[in-house]
Amino acid sequence: ITWTVAGRTADEKPLLTDKVSFTCTLASDVKPSRMHWKTGASSRRYHYGVLYTGDTGVYTSVKVSTLSLVLKKEIACRAKFGNTFEALYSKIDFEPALDCPQLDARPYTTLEYYDTEEGVSKAKVACSEEYTVLQDSSDVIATCDSGTGKWDSSLTSCLKMVAPATIGISLSYINLSDKYCADSTSEAEVISILNNCAFPSVNDNMECITDATCEFDPDASTCVYSYDSNQESDGMRISGSWKFLGTPLQFGTVKKEISAAFSSFDLGCSDNRRKE
Repeated sequence: ITWTVAGRTADEKPLLTDKVSFTCTLASDVKPSRMHWKTGASSRRYHYGVLYTGDTGVYTSVKVSTLSLVLKKEIACRAKFGNTFEALYSKIDFEPALDCPQLDARPYTTLEYYDTEEGVSKAKVACSEEYTVLQDSSDVIATCDSGTGKWDSSLTSCLKMVAPATIGISLSYINLSDKYCADSTSEAEVISILNNCAFPSVNDNMECITDATCEFDPDASTCVYSYDSNQESDGMRISGSWKFLGTPLQFGTVKKEISAAFSSFDLGCSDNRRKE
């Protein structure tokens, strides 16, 4: 008994879903009346097979089956001559190539499946919506192990960014001798100090500026002339804003970092900023 797999060479592992053609060849001076097939050593049932006549004295029958149904089982065919049977057996000894199942779907994420020129199955992850970001940019391609039918990675997912998002800081100053920000001229002067010196001095010490998870927005800086709660003391209220550029998992950390940076905020400038 011999077998072939359509579309695959002898050195390629067939898939479990491939059709395998088994050919039973019998050399006999007498033409058999029938050919029968069975799958599995424990099976007692033989199935009728079509008899083909080849060269003189050579008779064949072909059985086609899905590999998954015959894997690691014994294939047998027998020829009937009147009341006599001639049986031939063959053991399946090739290893199939196993397909990897599709990976679990996840929100905001597209999974693309493809085969390389070498026939290796791959899966690639990409973000499918605006304002989404990869949770782990180093884990975006998985390879299917055809020997085990398992992926070498479950792949990362995409996260929805808190975007567009801002983190604001607001501070009040009272009992000031001058009415800062009471008019457009003094307001422009204070905002210039904030944007060119005071806020940048704080930015120098913020990690989110360095790792690009936040960005100072000078256009959002404000200064408003105000009073205290009793409407008695002159003062001003300043505010600054930072654009959040990270992932949802980073939002809380960045917000705390910006808040902490202003725990000892000085409306003046750091030494290095003064030199500039």
